Amino acid sequence: MIKKLINKIVGITGYNFNKKYNQKTYLDNLLKLFIKKNDPVILDIGANKGQSVERFQSIFKDPYIYSFEPVKSCFNLLKKKIENKKRFKAYNIAICKNNKKKKIYIYENDAHSSFHKVLEDTKWLKLRSKKINTSPKKYLKKAELVSSETIDNFCKKNKIKNIDILKIDTQGNEDNVLKGCRNLLKQKRIKVIQVEIILQDVYNKYLNIYDIEKYLIPNSYRLLATNKFGNLIDNYSFQMDILYTTNPNPAFSISLSSLR
Repeated sequence: MIKKLINKIVGITGYNFNKKYNQKTYLDNLLKLFIKKNDPVILDIGANKGQSVERFQSIFKDPYIYSFEPVKSCFNLLKKKIENKKRFKAYNIAICKNNKKKKIYIYENDAHSSFHKVLEDTKWLKLRSKKINTSPKKYLKKAELVSSETIDNFCKKNKIKNIDILKIDTQGNEDNVLKGCRNLLKQKRIKVIQVEIILQDVYNKYLNIYDIEKYLIPNSYRLLATNKFGNLIDNYSFQMDILYTTNPNPAFSISLSSLR
């Protein structure tokens, strides 16, 4: 009886005494708790081939998703995935701190494409190259110029007043995405922000949590949760997803046990 009660109390963390911590559904369950409507407005920054679209579809009944993917080959696959869906829109642009063209580096694994160059002679690069049977020196395929836009500007043009979820996964450019939505942050028109942050040396630029929070803390956003634990010493790919919100203490109208 006591064990069941404790499991209900800590169930929101994605862990209980009978099951291991489930990092795949942990943040999803928190999103269900904070976003109580079936049709949230979601900005999917760094959509790649549509993995996040499928994820948000599994969480919410009828989400309205704006997806952004600057790499043309990925965008084409993303567009096929959402064609004929009225509440999904895809844009072949990057989201950044200004409305200018930028050079993007496209790698053999296109999910790693970034505005930053991959560092040479790292364990990360050696293992990633080996996995796809190429050499580290050939991991970079090409560079392209892509159009970029700020979230503030995009929302103004498209008359988007509020964002329920802002998801950012841009391979080291997350801070510049936030820099481009200062007005929305200041006005607290974004309810929940999910940011992927790469803490290990992968690109010639790495971020600290401070680089993210300097745009969020002054606007009363607070760190709510992370989905992983690790360290720089024994984790060659140390990265995590982090949730921020302006209201970390919602009314718990959902049964805690249902979040496990």
